[in-house]
Amino acid sequence: MRIAGAPIVSTGTVEGGVLRVLIVAIGSRGDIAPYAGLAKRLGADGYDVCIATHAPYEQLVRAAGAHFRPLPMDPRAELDPQTARKIAGNSPMALRALVKLFEPWVPLLADAIDSASDDSDVLLLSSMSWIGKYAADARGLPSAGVYLQPIEPTAEFSPVTMGRHTLGRTGNRLMSGQIQRMTVSPWIDVVNDLRSKHGKPKTSVRRHFQELRREQWPVFHGFSPSILPRPTDWRPGLEVAGYWWSTVPPGSAPPSALVDFLEAGPRPIFIGFGSSMPRDPEELTEIAVAALCQSGQRGVLQAGWAGMSASTEDVLTIGDVPHEWLFPQMSAVVHHGGAGTTGAGIRAGRPVVTVPVSADQPFWGWRMHRLGLGPEPVPAAELDADRLAGAINAAVSIPG
Repeated sequence: MRIAGAPIVSTGTVEGGVLRVLIVAIGSRGDIAPYAGLAKRLGADGYDVCIATHAPYEQLVRAAGAHFRPLPMDPRAELDPQTARKIAGNSPMALRALVKLFEPWVPLLADAIDSASDDSDVLLLSSMSWIGKYAADARGLPSAGVYLQPIEPTAEFSPVTMGRHTLGRTGNRLMSGQIQRMTVSPWIDVVNDLRSKHGKPKTSVRRHFQELRREQWPVFHGFSPSILPRPTDWRPGLEVAGYWWSTVPPGSAPPSALVDFLEAGPRPIFIGFGSSMPRDPEELTEIAVAALCQSGQRGVLQAGWAGMSASTEDVLTIGDVPHEWLFPQMSAVVHHGGAGTTGAGIRAGRPVVTVPVSADQPFWGWRMHRLGLGPEPVPAAELDADRLAGAINAAVSIPG
């Protein structure tokens, strides 16, 4: 079995049967969708693939032809407006708030991942599912990371949670390492509980990272080297694999109202913020509609977790429509800059306006701008109709 040409295990079968691959993915829908695409590709290569993730994404998993194992927690139910405000931005406080959001669920998540590993032959783990490495180790199973963000320390760019801000080569590397430790430290007790369950000695945050380096534990990153080349100072075992494209479920069709709207005029602007909640729904809708009016554009609003809703002759609100189908129909896309949504926009070849809220979103927004794929990001905290209209005008003027 290989990803990006690198072997994880040496064969596609185990004792005469098909290799059973467990992908563990924790997060929002945008975090899960690329793994559905990865599962579909692995399934086509002859592997028996299961995705362990949150219950709301079961249909997404099964549409990719993979088995589904439920993980506890519904991220949307946990993200109330007050919590959304706490995790917004790129400060250490915002990162701590994000870690705290998941902290009560970590013991339950660890137990569920451990249980799901029982009938698996290899584990592929998202960045928030790294605890699964210890479940794999306890069973003598191979495992690898499948990350959507470059979180390994490097001197070549700033940590992904800091957007465009650079601290210089030494500072970038040191801060990246500090952020890594900050995200692992609150969960190390749960790791040790899991190790104790399997008769393994305790570990520590320091030993955790030492072991990853010593073992050269493989991590495959689901973005294109054309968008972000592999850093030259990364250790062996860290690879940039290319995007894992999500899939349009077989037999699915866009809503007839959307098809009619697209046929009724010029290509519209897409505006959607996925699982981010940057503003009050009414305020955010007003900003979006006013910006479209000022820029003279038609628009498709995706309600998302932000809850936008408007209906006029030139603006249509939609629910969950696959970006793989939707984005190519647009003249530009306005989104929060999540890794999966950014990849879908790149694939569609449409200019992008990024309105980042938190985490890695500012990083990808500035990367898009640096590559000439969109104007400067408009931080969600600074969003108003004038700035959004100006960014839309800049985006649609980018040569195709």
